[in-house]
Amino acid sequence: MNEPTANSNIEKFFGLLNAADAVTINDGAMLTEFENAHITGDPDNQVVIFTWTDGECDYSDCLTEAGIAAGVFENDGQFIADNSEGDKTVVRFFTIEAVNLASGKQAASTFFKELLDSVESLTRIADMYGSRTLADLMYLQNAILNGGFIDHYPDESKVQEVVSCLPSGKQWSAAINIAS
Repeated sequence: MNEPTANSNIEKFFGLLNAADAVTINDGAMLTEFENAHITGDPDNQVVIFTWTDGECDYSDCLTEAGIAAGVFENDGQFIADNSEGDKTVVRFFTIEAVNLASGKQAASTFFKELLDSVESLTRIADMYGSRTLADLMYLQNAILNGGFIDHYPDESKVQEVVSCLPSGKQWSAAINIAS
């Protein structure tokens, strides 16, 4: 198979970028907005600028025409290129699919079935792990239903411990935000 030309790399990158609902930079936060500039043929032209904040600090990453042209598309859906400062930047492209009512109901139903299959009763969960854990599990079921998440405080609840033992524990854990 032929290696892509610089122009086809740029075309492919912008095709994926324009089709994406969100991207991550170096597996960081999901970004839904970024700045684009026109392609000029100048290798140093900064054509994409990604910016984000963690609430305390602001960050940015710029890709040039030359960086994108020399970048590599990996089989696992990531694009690796040198940014404007010569550092490696890994871009992943995502489409976002909203949880619809039917899929949310099915997921919440599956979660509850797995939960009940893992214990004798909901009262048993409260006896074993405390009422806060039971409450968090009910909040989690609602979060799964609506495509949201819960904040989990490990010192106060064992919800992550209970969920990790369920057959679909990895899926349910995605709806748990571990707070510090």
